[in-house]
Amino acid sequence: MEYRAKSESEQKLGDIIVSTKDSSNKTSYLINLIASAIKREFYANENLGPMRAFKNSLLRANAILHDFPTSIKFIAQAHSPEGTFRSESRGKKFGKIKINRNQKKIKNIAMNQVLPAFKKEKPAYKKPVAIAYGGLVLILVISLTVSWIKQASQDRIKQNLLASVLEKVNQAEAVLLFNDREKARGILEEAEALARDLKNKEVKQDITQKLNQVNLVKNLNNLEVLLLDFLPQDLSLEKDKILVLSADQKTYEANFLSPEPMPTLDYDFTDKFLTFTYQLDPPSQQILRNDSPWLKEELDLTSAQDLAIDGSVYVLYPDTIKKFWKGEAQSFSLEPILAEAKKIFASENNRFIYILEKNRVVKINKDGTLAAQYLSPQFTDLSGIGVSPDDQKIYLLNNKEILKGSLEVN
Repeated sequence: MEYRAKSESEQKLGDIIVSTKDSSNKTSYLINLIASAIKREFYANENLGPMRAFKNSLLRANAILHDFPTSIKFIAQAHSPEGTFRSESRGKKFGKIKINRNQKKIKNIAMNQVLPAFKKEKPAYKKPVAIAYGGLVLILVISLTVSWIKQASQDRIKQNLLASVLEKVNQAEAVLLFNDREKARGILEEAEALARDLKNKEVKQDITQKLNQVNLVKNLNNLEVLLLDFLPQDLSLEKDKILVLSADQKTYEANFLSPEPMPTLDYDFTDKFLTFTYQLDPPSQQILRNDSPWLKEELDLTSAQDLAIDGSVYVLYPDTIKKFWKGEAQSFSLEPILAEAKKIFASENNRFIYILEKNRVVKINKDGTLAAQYLSPQFTDLSGIGVSPDDQKIYLLNNKEILKGSLEVN
């Protein structure tokens, strides 16, 4: 794998290449893991200089290789402004580095830092009694033997566990080639459970990253923030206007170009479609359309949280969605698992349906399949949502603020 420097800071270090002659399916995970770790460590700090960065990247690779039950020969090369550095792994670690500048070689670059050296302790007495000395030696030998056997057993258990984890990760990758996300998710969750007893952070991070890919998790960072001086209750988009309903039922128009929302004429925040308004009425166990009962069958609305309409009506519960058409229930299978969902957004113009939890936004296709999940460190207590008709801009109520972000449309 070749990694070319992209940013100006990376160009100070140069390009790095990691290769191996082993490309079997059983070792593909380890190969990708080592190559990615070397790349990340090499570009982690430009101020170290190419030589030091290359050395650190190999030390990082050695720390990972030590935990794996198999050994693969890797070749790492860095083409830097200071020359070309090259190193090959032997056994389970990289050893010496060769530099093509004046054929200079640096050997044994502190690779033994991976495992601490064993230091012998000096005896407390220089002239012990022969029998006592022999007894102590025997006890020490027995103790060391038991300790060695115990450690060897623990190492075998650890290696077998790691092999099982890697086997499941490789299996999940193979399943993903056929776009079977549900099966891949199950396998990765099994791998994640097994990896809890491992200390290998690289493997755990890689499983988490792959689970995020399977679960279509996307991070929304650096969202624009508009602070409010009142407690908001609901949010709605009306053409180019952002309208906010306060807890005391007053309507404000918000604008990210203006520091303070302005009071405006009262706005009806009930869900609308064509000339009809729709709202939940739990006491009567009904959905009211223009204040008249609309459902043609009984429906328990005790725990219903919200509704949205795009022609069909979607009733949101904390853990599911029910769909209705012309007052009758429709078959609707929801892929993502919900936990305490509280708001739903849909319209005839939007391609997707959006579900709001306290600190997560779930985007689904209109057949119930998962389209994306959005997370952000700025999500602390989401309570309202509006999305532009082209599904590219999202507005969220979060405590006493409005967050604005951009979404990718698949």
